[in-house]
Amino acid sequence: MSREKSMDYGIGTVARLTGLTTHTIRAWEKRHGAIAAARDASGRRRYTPADVERLTKLKRLVDLGERIGGLAQRSLDELDERLTALDTGAAPPPMQAAPLRTGLYGAGVEASAKLIAERAGQVEIVDIRNDATPAQLVAATVEADCLLFMTASVAPAIVADLETLARRDPRQSVILLYAFARDEDLLRLATAGVIIVRSPASAADLRRALDDAVEKRSAATALDRALDTSAARRDPGETPRFTAEELTRIGSISTSIDCECPHHLATVISNLRAFERYSADCAHRDAEDAAMHQYLYRETVRANQVIENALRQLMAYEGIELPRQPTQGSQGA
Repeated sequence: MSREKSMDYGIGTVARLTGLTTHTIRAWEKRHGAIAAARDASGRRRYTPADVERLTKLKRLVDLGERIGGLAQRSLDELDERLTALDTGAAPPPMQAAPLRTGLYGAGVEASAKLIAERAGQVEIVDIRNDATPAQLVAATVEADCLLFMTASVAPAIVADLETLARRDPRQSVILLYAFARDEDLLRLATAGVIIVRSPASAADLRRALDDAVEKRSAATALDRALDTSAARRDPGETPRFTAEELTRIGSISTSIDCECPHHLATVISNLRAFERYSADCAHRDAEDAAMHQYLYRETVRANQVIENALRQLMAYEGIELPRQPTQGSQGA
């Protein structure tokens, strides 16, 4: 047992051994699933020598120009083959995820289709319509990873539709190719997550935009896996509420890990509970006033349930587990 404990490392040590920053290690783990760190009793990430070896090889490949999104799920043998091919100057076989299914819309998309077709095997054009508008795409369901819309001018009327498309599905990207637009409209679209490219677009411009769409798909897939795992861990039936002691421990644990969100959510829950008690005990002037405070109490309880569920999801995603507290009977044993 002592040997097992001595053969793992904290994230700072892994950063020094691999040459990666701690931010990059966490991003490769969360967004791409490149590794799966264990957690100690206080919630800190712990890495094995195999994790260090894998991260080291991934860094070498990324330094040689490879993209982490196409490497993260590969085996060590595949990474070794890739490194050997690159070191010897041979043309290595492509290592990529499933093709990015892309729909092309708007007048003039034929030119973009020709450029995209050059990325054979990486992008698959599943739909192309010259006369489609953002409003029509909002009303329809397009089975695609990416929607590329081309327009000479970004009219204010289409901005809201493009925002809706960008926010509708976290797995689906929206690329806008435009020639003229107001700065305030471009800012709105960028805030909504639209990938913006100025026309005329070069092959390199489109490649970068499509790479961003691939990254978004990879991140959404990784998050889906994390949430599925979290849901599988939950016990059937009504989930009990966190105790005050558990909230205190969650707040203290989160200060020792990289994410402060558990601490902030625990604080929100504590404040909501305080308001629950206040609204339940508040003096009532009349029946109407009493009904209003009963309403406030019920809605606060509902809000608290939502936040507590979010905290459970986050703890499962971050791998935080509260150590069991000894019962009164076991303390004297």
